[in-house]
Amino acid sequence: MMNKRNLILDCAEQLIRTDGAAQLTLEKVAERAKVSKGGLLYHFPTKEQLVAGMIERTIESFERDVQSARASLPEGPGRNALAFMMAALDGQWKSTSARPNPVDLLVSTLTAFSTEPKMVLPIRKAYVRWQQLLEEDGLDPVQATITRLAIDGLTYTEMFGFNAFTEKRRQEVLEALRNMCMGTNSSHPRSQGRGPKRENNE
Repeated sequence: MMNKRNLILDCAEQLIRTDGAAQLTLEKVAERAKVSKGGLLYHFPTKEQLVAGMIERTIESFERDVQSARASLPEGPGRNALAFMMAALDGQWKSTSARPNPVDLLVSTLTAFSTEPKMVLPIRKAYVRWQQLLEEDGLDPVQATITRLAIDGLTYTEMFGFNAFTEKRRQEVLEALRNMCMGTNSSHPRSQGRGPKRENNE
């Protein structure tokens, strides 16, 4: 059974997704969670602490899934990058206490920023950790950074529903990202052999 704290966080995230961050109030969250105002205040005395709880839970859940994915992969260069990709894109979000939606990190970020810009600091710190994780992965640091940015881009594109491409194209993109994570630079077959031929002037 889900504990009350996670129930409250779930309801807060649902409220933001359905009604918008501007509608987030402790009263509305308590009503949706079917708990008393006092019961909600016991766990989250202020709205700011509620938003902070959303951020903390989402980051912890994502990092837990990165570690879970990493444990399933063989050692070698690109292991961390591939685990990061699996957690972000391959539906690896798991939790024993809740079922975070992949959009929740975005929801938490936007809500935190609209509430108080400095509240996004935990997310910024998390990205520092994630960047370091990939840069210490045996890959070229620039390639590792490009890989993370591509993963972020695809993640947020899908969150907003801006992915104007087919599932087949998505799978091709994922395969290219996997190759990048493993430090290979294999090009898409259609792009091979299309560059201009160099003439030997010697």
